Amino acid sequence: MKNSIFNEIKKFSPQDLENAGVIRIAKTRANGYPTYECPICGNGGGKSGDGLTVKEYAWGYNYHCFGGCGGKNYTAVDLIAAHCGYRQTEMEKVAEWAKDNFHNLLDFSYFIEKNQKATVGKQVTEKVSDDMPKDYGKFQSWSQSQLEGFIKSQGGKFRGLTLEDYKEVGGGYSDGKIILPYDKFHYFERSVSDSPKIKKHHGKKEKLYNPYGADFQKSVMVVEGEIDCLSIHKATDGKIPVVAIGGAGEYRILLSEIEKIIACSEVEPKFVLMFDDDGAGQENAKKALSALKSAGYAAVSVILSKDLKFDANEFLQRDQAGLRERLFEIYFSAGKELEKLFAQIDGEKYGCQFGNYFKLDFSDEVNAAANYSERQTHFANLDKEQIFLPGLYVIGGLSALGKTTFVWQILEQMATSGECCVFCSYEMSRLEMFAKSMSREVYRRESENYTREVLRPLTSAAIRRGNFGGEHTETFFEVMSEFSESKKNLRVLELSDESVDELLEKLRKICARTKKPPIISVDYLQIIPSTRYTTKQAVDDTVRKLKNFQRETNTTFLVISSINRVSYGAEIAFESFKESGNIEFSADVVWGLQLYFEYDSDRQNKNKIEEAKKLTPRKIHLKCLKNRSGGNYECYFKYYSAVDTFIGCEKSDFDEGMTVN
Repeated sequence: MKNSIFNEIKKFSPQDLENAGVIRIAKTRANGYPTYECPICGNGGGKSGDGLTVKEYAWGYNYHCFGGCGGKNYTAVDLIAAHCGYRQTEMEKVAEWAKDNFHNLLDFSYFIEKNQKATVGKQVTEKVSDDMPKDYGKFQSWSQSQLEGFIKSQGGKFRGLTLEDYKEVGGGYSDGKIILPYDKFHYFERSVSDSPKIKKHHGKKEKLYNPYGADFQKSVMVVEGEIDCLSIHKATDGKIPVVAIGGAGEYRILLSEIEKIIACSEVEPKFVLMFDDDGAGQENAKKALSALKSAGYAAVSVILSKDLKFDANEFLQRDQAGLRERLFEIYFSAGKELEKLFAQIDGEKYGCQFGNYFKLDFSDEVNAAANYSERQTHFANLDKEQIFLPGLYVIGGLSALGKTTFVWQILEQMATSGECCVFCSYEMSRLEMFAKSMSREVYRRESENYTREVLRPLTSAAIRRGNFGGEHTETFFEVMSEFSESKKNLRVLELSDESVDELLEKLRKICARTKKPPIISVDYLQIIPSTRYTTKQAVDDTVRKLKNFQRETNTTFLVISSINRVSYGAEIAFESFKESGNIEFSADVVWGLQLYFEYDSDRQNKNKIEEAKKLTPRKIHLKCLKNRSGGNYECYFKYYSAVDTFIGCEKSDFDEGMTVN
């Protein structure tokens, strides 16, 4: 074998070795670079010891151990040999292992396999020669003949398993070790003593331990150890398909074996990963879960006994009935989750299948929607017409018509009912927004819940200037005291140059912290910065991203939009919306807010608009132009602009005094 093979292996990075399970991170130093647990002396694997430090040279990477190794230096070749349990005389095995595990990093066009000397010959009687070939069939047959005597010496069981349990999988015994064959070219041995507990694989470690021929049409449980695999089979009478990967870091074997299974069948396997509840087990469970999901397979990770930290075999020895009960509980619970994951993966690949939807998602989605049936804006006329489901709501209207105030009042009223509400403001400050609330509440109290006029009301502009004394002093400070103690979940997110992507990143963090998806207002659509060439492209891009985010998070968006100047003199319609592009198609509900009067068909309404703006209260007409959850409708409001207050009413109320709807 050419030395250049080992020279290539020495160039493997620490990340390559970590991904293959040869080493694992011990600590991360102050400079940001990690150290690694020494596979030779264990330095860095416990509470003390810093682990292997790494230096990169032109020839590759050097690993220095100042622990039990006493300052020795190692290469990737040494670490692989230690990980696999190979001696210095077995370097060809290191090259073979690297070939199998790093074939994508090595050029093996010149690699020629040679016959290797067996490493098990010494533990066999004189019937087996020291120069055993790779075919371990004779040794396994011999070890099986030794098994019965050993099991009898243990009182009829070893680690909770009987002679018949071991014979079912071709188990054997040799020189203080239980032998479990994969086939005649691969076998696993485990010392019968736990002190020291020695485990070792012989032959290329490239196969799943699947002694019972697990049915991959079902969900398959995956464990670390071979004896755990036997224990689960025994406890469940073979009703739970189970395989072992031979160690938490060997989950890549599972991936390679799946590819072989799929290549010769149409099976779509699903996996329940049950690794040991320790640091290495759970760390590798996360990696395995991520790798399986990235490869497009449905998989979940479970823990057998979190409190007791038993593996399956330990559990079997203490309480076989308890193990059986716990395994079925885990398996069936995981099965439901796997069905959903599988349907989701299948749906992402090919679309949502008819039966899967009604079996898995229909009830949940109906129940989720039903939770919103009682949601109210607390404008009685609007709540009568509109079911306020999660979705994208767009509201447009003339400038200075009160769009911002109207949406802010909706959010504040809904927050009073326990909703989480967020107002994203690209124009107004938080002082301006909260002053609107203060002015409206002072006015509500002074007008005795909007039943009488107040001649000189306290405006939000006066509040912002600190002019809240005089006749309003007592009411103001009463409201101020109550607002200061309010638990209302209403927030103002002040924005300036944030793009829609940056805005959504902020909102994603807010959504992650709320139990119920929030109601979010954006003021306003056309002002959000964009790198698109035209305003229309910018608005289309923003609307599309807002809608995608809304569907992903099940939030509710109230987005304020400006309208075209050419539409200022006409009744509100779809074409009124500025750069309307995607609004008409993507929005779930489109509202138009306009002044109420009789519009001329020739659009000569400028004077009427100016006169209507001077009225107190202003007569506001809300037109629903699009409604995915029902029919279109119209609502009417009295708008007291001085105190930022909308009051719902009927059209017939416009010529009457103050009324609360």
